[in-house]
Amino acid sequence: MKFERRKINSENYSGLKIEKESFTVIKVNIEESDKELLDYIKDKAGELANNANSGAANGTNSEREYNVKYKDALSGLLAENACILLINLYMKRESASATEYSDAKSQIDIMLENNKTIEVRSSCMRNGLEFCMFAKKNNAEQYFDIIGPYNAEYKPDEPKKDYYMRVLYPINKINFVEYIDDVNNFEMYIVNGATWNMMCNDMYYRLKNLKPNNSDVDEEGNYRVIPVSKGIEILPLLRLIKNDIIQ
Repeated sequence: MKFERRKINSENYSGLKIEKESFTVIKVNIEESDKELLDYIKDKAGELANNANSGAANGTNSEREYNVKYKDALSGLLAENACILLINLYMKRESASATEYSDAKSQIDIMLENNKTIEVRSSCMRNGLEFCMFAKKNNAEQYFDIIGPYNAEYKPDEPKKDYYMRVLYPINKINFVEYIDDVNNFEMYIVNGATWNMMCNDMYYRLKNLKPNNSDVDEEGNYRVIPVSKGIEILPLLRLIKNDIIQ
């Protein structure tokens, strides 16, 4: 995979927006040399989708459910692998690895060499990267967040994950399978993240009701989320992770 810094400016978005003027994100492109990795991700996504769909009835509904689960697993696994490769590139060694991924809609975990964990959440965005990073609603809430733990499972002294990372795809999820096969035009963005302490601090997090049909969660309920504007930009986040590992 090819990683490239990209500055996103608010002046390129004309709608209702936050005051922050820019973000620096990491743009990720797939290269021809990634074919073996992509084949593995596709095989694993198919396996997970089949497992998740094994109890479904036969027919159109079953096929539709499989396709949804497959795209969920495919986008999640690809985001996870991109973040692992980025961290290891930044560390200049194998500092991050994948944990077992057993559910097509559950969060993705990365294990660091110091046994700290990272949760990666990915979303497909139909309205463009600038919309995701800068747009806000009339009530000043942003549309996109860094998604944290299910609030009912929150215990301040028991971190669910040590870090959270956010990945965005500039595509309608309906077209995700075709998009990933178009190597020359594929791109994704690792935009920012947060720490567990931020998920515990009401200066950053808010509670948001999320549903499986319109969010990257597998269970409806209130989640701790941090608006992307309040997250840690990706380069400072990588420095924070590095300092945590080498201390």
